Amino acid sequence: MKTFLLPDLGEGLKEAVITEWMAAAGEFVAQGRPMLAVETAKSVVEIPSPYDLVLDRRLAVTGDTVAVGQPLFAYSNREPASKDGACVKAADRGSVVGSLDTTAPEQQDRLLLTGTQRYSADEKRRARQQLTAQPALSYTKIVAPALLTSTDAAPLTGTRLQMSRQLSAAHREVVQVTVFDEAPLGPDYRPLLPKLVHSLCRACKDVPEANSWMQQETLLRHEHVQLGLAVDTDYGLVVPVLHDADLLDLRQIQHGLRVLSTKARTQQLNAGDSRGATLSLSSYGSLGGRYATPLVVPPQVVILGAGKIREEYRLNRRGKAKQVRYLPLSLSFDHRALTGAEAIRFMQAVCYWLAASSEKKGRP
Repeated sequence: MKTFLLPDLGEGLKEAVITEWMAAAGEFVAQGRPMLAVETAKSVVEIPSPYDLVLDRRLAVTGDTVAVGQPLFAYSNREPASKDGACVKAADRGSVVGSLDTTAPEQQDRLLLTGTQRYSADEKRRARQQLTAQPALSYTKIVAPALLTSTDAAPLTGTRLQMSRQLSAAHREVVQVTVFDEAPLGPDYRPLLPKLVHSLCRACKDVPEANSWMQQETLLRHEHVQLGLAVDTDYGLVVPVLHDADLLDLRQIQHGLRVLSTKARTQQLNAGDSRGATLSLSSYGSLGGRYATPLVVPPQVVILGAGKIREEYRLNRRGKAKQVRYLPLSLSFDHRALTGAEAIRFMQAVCYWLAASSEKKGRP
């Protein structure tokens, strides 16, 4: 009696749920006939019989979640009987989980064995002749200049060390995707950063998954927005937190941003000023650059990057040139926590509220 294991279903899927058995215990099943159906995170997949076999026992029932490599059923390689009662040997057609029991004599010298091919002596001789006939390759030795000496080494400490550790965790733990868009700005777009913060908070109400933490396969949604603000300082990147940003009006947001940036650049932040961020904002447009791929720092699942304003001129209905402004936005998100559609809806909500807040008659 042999055991059949759940095979690798591809696309990084690690488990499946059994939805239907198509063969009963004791039944003969021909090779290629569906044995059972399983449901993955992507689709429903039918698993065919790897051989002509007899199903001896099911090792899982409908509704069970089975991991890749776990047993599904036990079987025997018994063959169907012919009309005269003799057993008929089934041809092994080389299924994905099978093995070649027999090989024709003229094929034995070219049998594929675990990724290595066996060749005849004549083939090896011809291959050696072809290799020796190739012109010798010449290489130029490149000597790199001594750019660093022992006096140039500077170990990371303090803020830069903490930044290095956080970004290493972001690269290691987060399944990151970045989407890009442009938010149209009306004539009354200043002060831009407070209005962008206010719009981001409004968007979190529309798509609450963005204002969440991912902790051990659990999405923890937060009621209020604790906004981390990336600040560039002489001693590294610092991310103070504007607490309960969704409860503040534009003037309070503007005052809070000014206080936090000043404390960050003068190294006066206390422990509470840098803890508890539920999502982050990086406004790098004043330095340059339109788009970026900002890194999501766990347990957060979203970070929004704002680039340099793009300006263009268009003709209005009267044929006069009109200046139009757009704010480039880059939204990075943890794909384990948000679907692509949710991330795009969040980006659209930010653009909508920012456009509304920059119109003279549409302030939030």
